[in-house]
Amino acid sequence: MFGWIVRIAVQTGMRLSEIATLRIRQADIERRVVRLEHTRNSSPRTVPLTAEATRVFTEALANPLRPAETELVFFGEPGRDGIRRPYLFDKA
Repeated sequence: MFGWIVRIAVQTGMRLSEIATLRIRQADIERRVVRLEHTRNSSPRTVPLTAEATRVFTEALANPLRPAETELVFFGEPGRDGIRRPYLFDKA
């Protein structure tokens, strides 16, 4: 997942916190946009996707390891409470 995250960051200019909290419903692959609801300046924005970013999102969304119960594009392991949180990439 780390490789996908880095490529999305480079291709879109999105902040890492925006990428980490992305939900599947926010990515519109057909229209090649991502709708960000919570941004640093508190106003929603739409991010256009390059052809490469669209390809990376398509790969990430088709991840065969994706559990059915998560809405996160980049998901981590479940915590003790069984809830999946965003993928932690800050140490990497």
